[in-house]
Amino acid sequence: ALYDSNDKLLESSGNIYTNKYSNTDSITYIFKTELKHNQNYNLAFKWFKLAVENGNIIANNDLGLCYLDGYGTEKNETEAIKYFTTCANKGNMYAQYNLGKCYLNGTGVKQDKTKAKELLEKAANQGHEESKKLLFEFGGMSEHVQELLKKANGGDSNAQYDLGSCY
Repeated sequence: ALYDSNDKLLESSGNIYTNKYSNTDSITYIFKTELKHNQNYNLAFKWFKLAVENGNIIANNDLGLCYLDGYGTEKNETEAIKYFTTCANKGNMYAQYNLGKCYLNGTGVKQDKTKAKELLEKAANQGHEESKKLLFEFGGMSEHVQELLKKANGGDSNAQYDLGSCY
C-alpha cells in the first residue's frame, strides 16, 4: 500500500494512485511516500527530477532537499539553492522556509540574515509554523509571536508547545 505525507492510504485506481485529500500532484505524493516508507532515495530522486523536468513546481522543493542532504544523489548545496529558489519564487512556503534557513545559516549561499528573514516572513505569512518558530528564535516578526502568544494564552496546546520549543 502507498501512503501520503499524512499517512493516509492512497487509493488505487488500476495502476494509478490518487490522493483524494490533496490537490498536490499524485506523482509527488507517491514518491514522497517511497522516500518516507521505503527509504529508496535513488528512486525518489529520479522521479522528483523527472517531475521538475516536466514542469512540476512543488517537486523543485523536494529535489532541493535531496541535493541538500545527499538523498539519492551527491550532496550539492548549490543545486539545492537553485531548486529551492525556483519553488520559493512561485510562492511555495516550504521552499521559502528551506531557502530562508539556507540564508540564515550560510548553507550553499553567503549568509544573509536580511534575506533569510524576508523569506521566513513570506512563509510565516502563509501559515508555515516552523517559519514562525524560527523567526521567534531569530528575534523577528513580532506579529507572529503575538499571534502565537495569544493562542497559547487562550489554551491552544499546539501554540503552547510551539512556544516551549522556541526556548
